[in-house]
Amino acid sequence: IKLSFYHSIKGNPKHFSDLGFYKVPFVRKHALCDGDLVVQKKLHATIIFASHLMSNVFCYEFERKALMDKQEFYGASRGKGVNYVSPNDIADMVVNAILQKTRKREAYLLLGPSTISDKQVATLLSEQLGTNITYVEKQLDFFDNNTASLEMIKAAGFGKNNIKSDTIRILGREAETFDDYLKATDRMSRIERKALSVRTGRVYLDGKHVTEEKEGEKKEESVGPAL
Repeated sequence: IKLSFYHSIKGNPKHFSDLGFYKVPFVRKHALCDGDLVVQKKLHATIIFASHLMSNVFCYEFERKALMDKQEFYGASRGKGVNYVSPNDIADMVVNAILQKTRKREAYLLLGPSTISDKQVATLLSEQLGTNITYVEKQLDFFDNNTASLEMIKAAGFGKNNIKSDTIRILGREAETFDDYLKATDRMSRIERKALSVRTGRVYLDGKHVTEEKEGEKKEESVGPAL
């Protein structure tokens, strides 16, 4: 099973070629790799094409540090709507592909339920973290080359097209919203939980979160296994 980038799909020149995404190195590499997997018929590869991951806000080190140290969220999306997909939807799709043998050598497209601006993402982060998170629009030279390319794709407004996701067809439910993702802390990695714990006062360890009480005592509550 390979996770790919949804801009690497070659099937619709109206949405892809005219926006120049193949000029972005990592998008082109994904497309070439995907093509090789399709050609190699002996490999029962399943390819999942996903849009921008919601977890990037915590997993990219520069974003995580900005949230934790400055209460800021950085981007260069120029106010355009971005289609973010939950890593939980991807994980569920991977499990489905593994268990359903009839779905080998297929490709699936995973998108979020709708587009959302990075300023709106900052608002959701503020609500979840319990502090004001400010979205800061940066110039492209602030980012490394790959991240700058991602921001260019966001700024192109690609998320506004009507490409249909396979989420409902395969998983039998709607795609998670950004708010859903932020609240599903039991499915987050330790890196994501660490970023949340700095501002919320909750420390996530081995499937439990520990809340500091006023008297200095600790109260443990099970929130599911840590990933």
